[in-house]
Amino acid sequence: MISTSPSTVDSALLGLSVGRALSSFSTLLWPGAEADVDAEVRAWVRPAEGGDPAAFFLLAAVDVLPATVFELGLPGYVPTLELTVHVRARPAAGWLRVTHASRNLAGGYLEEDAEVWDCTGRVVAQSRQLARAPRAADAAAVRI
Repeated sequence: MISTSPSTVDSALLGLSVGRALSSFSTLLWPGAEADVDAEVRAWVRPAEGGDPAAFFLLAAVDVLPATVFELGLPGYVPTLELTVHVRARPAAGWLRVTHASRNLAGGYLEEDAEVWDCTGRVVAQSRQLARAPRAADAAAVRI
């Protein structure tokens, strides 16, 4: 059964409260590989003021989490090239469950899909983002 609220509140990020009820998944990627990959990051979010999320808030929620390639050990700058958001419904009052997943990293680019569920378990927003993967120089600079 999928939980409909977080167990703890971790911190405020960009005006959002982020809970840690769902942890991120680690995925292994061999050195130099550019292949189909699965990386996923999950969290609970809501407006930091504790108010109920409005439909406008969903536009921030689909892009609030760190880039999924960080789960693959690829830190660095991950600029968005294109972002499409579909607002499916007005969210119910309460926490939102957000999942960002990437299944393809190739040619220096990655796609990242986001889904946002409200506390009733209903999908209220979805997005797809095309981004540039971190360059080796970016990653090396972060590791120093």
